[in-house]
Amino acid sequence: MPRLRKVVQERYTFTNLEEFNEDEPIDIQTQEEIIDKFSQSIPFNTNRDPNSNDKLMRKVLYGIEILLGLLNLMLITVPHYRKENSLLSCLSGLSILATAIVIQTELLGSRSLSSSFKEYGITTNRLIIGSHVIAFFIAFQKVCQFESALDLVFFLPLVIVVSIWMLLSDIKSLSKDVEELKKLKYNYKEA
Repeated sequence: MPRLRKVVQERYTFTNLEEFNEDEPIDIQTQEEIIDKFSQSIPFNTNRDPNSNDKLMRKVLYGIEILLGLLNLMLITVPHYRKENSLLSCLSGLSILATAIVIQTELLGSRSLSSSFKEYGITTNRLIIGSHVIAFFIAFQKVCQFESALDLVFFLPLVIVVSIWMLLSDIKSLSKDVEELKKLKYNYKEA
């Protein structure tokens, strides 16, 4: 089996791949079509124009940022969070803010915000690591000292930062896989 088809079948499934016979090599044009379909399906791919899925995901991410802002507002204004758990509320707000910045710079493409952070040596990876550390600390504290259902809000920063981190790592992994497929293209000539 040719290398490209093997990689494609191991990692991806497309319905039009099933029509190929495993013993027949695929030509260069078909290889390019398959690779283009893969690259088109990657969300937030910078090598192409935004498609309808990207636009929908942008709207969802803006909605998530609004919810993050409302969550921070709740942590500041509700007495249970402001008075009884002020340190954890502050840290939760900081973790949520860092996650919102990662969403804005990496997924929504705010270059001005990204460049201003890079001036101070703050990278996306540092923000994600810092947000993970803070969120794990908050979750650990609340597991040890769980008081009421209102304390479930303190687990949200961990869920949010892990979700965004997984989304970013999946997008980067898919982009690497497409580049690997481009390198595996072979020159097939019919006899």
